[in-house]
Amino acid sequence: MVRWRNVGWLAVLALFLATAASNSKAISIDFEDPVSGSDTAAGGFEGVSIAGGLVLSEAFIELLTLHSAVGTWATSGDQGAFNSLSPSFVFTFDTPVFEFSLNVLALPLVDAQVAVLLQAFDANGLLDEILSDPNQIGDSGLHEDHLGVVEGGITRVEVQAVSIRACGLPPCYDPLGRDQVWIDDVAFSVIPEPAAVWLLLGGLVGMGWIRWSR
Repeated sequence: MVRWRNVGWLAVLALFLATAASNSKAISIDFEDPVSGSDTAAGGFEGVSIAGGLVLSEAFIELLTLHSAVGTWATSGDQGAFNSLSPSFVFTFDTPVFEFSLNVLALPLVDAQVAVLLQAFDANGLLDEILSDPNQIGDSGLHEDHLGVVEGGITRVEVQAVSIRACGLPPCYDPLGRDQVWIDDVAFSVIPEPAAVWLLLGGLVGMGWIRWSR
C-alpha cells in the first residue's frame, strides 16, 4: 500500500536535490572568442584567469612553429593557446573547483621524450599530478592527450611540458621551457555554494527519515 505522506516527502527531496545540483556549475573554454595573438591573461574567461600563453589560431601557430597545424591542432574551432609567455600555463580559479580537464599537444624534441604534466593545487599545496602518455599520437602527427583530475577544493592548476627520463616507475621528468605546449577545450566544475551543500544534506536526511518511517 502506498504511503501518500512518503510520496510528498519524496517530492520535497527531489526539489532539494535539483536545487543543489543547479548550483554546481560546469564551465568550458574553447579560446574562440579572444583575438588571435592576445594574452590569455587578458581573455576575460569565466571563473578563471589563465597566465603564461597566447591565444593563437592554427594558421598563426603553423607559421610560428613550422609544424602543420591547420585542421588538426584545435579540438574545437580553429584556435587554442600556446605557452609562449612562460614555461607553465597557470589557471587560478575565482572559487574552488572539484574537477578540471583539457586537451593538450606537445612539440617534440630531438633528444628527449616529451610529455605534458598537469598539477592541481589547493590552499595547502599539491593535491594531485597527471602525466600524459608521450606515446599517444593525434591526427596532427604529434603527441596529443586529454588530461583530467577530480579533487576537492582545487584553487590552482599548472600545465607544462616535461622531458621524460628513465629512473624506475613512475618515470622522472625535467621541466621544459616556453613554446612547447598547446592547449584547448578547458573544462571545470565549480564546487556548489554552501547553501547548496546544506540543501543536499537536508535531502539525504530526508531519505533516511523516509526509510526509517517505513
